[in-house]
Amino acid sequence: MAWPKVWPRLRRARSPVSFSSWRTTAALARQDLAAGHVSSAQLVEQYLARVHDLDQNGPGLRSILATNPDARAEARRLDGERAAGRIRGPLHGI
Repeated sequence: MAWPKVWPRLRRARSPVSFSSWRTTAALARQDLAAGHVSSAQLVEQYLARVHDLDQNGPGLRSILATNPDARAEARRLDGERAAGRIRGPLHGI
């Protein structure tokens, strides 16, 4: 999967995120979603990879006990709504 050029700090060979360099805010994610630089599906993949890295491959923080098994499908649905011009609110797709 190709990662957005606007988030080069998220690239890494094994995973799209890196704990030491991963930084963003909901406001920046919202701007990038609106500009089409990133999709909700890409955000979900990035967050799930981060959870996996920290909770299973890293220090074992167990910071997230469960993830939504439907997160990927929901993100794709929200991307479709955005593409159709239906945006529910400022956090749509985040």
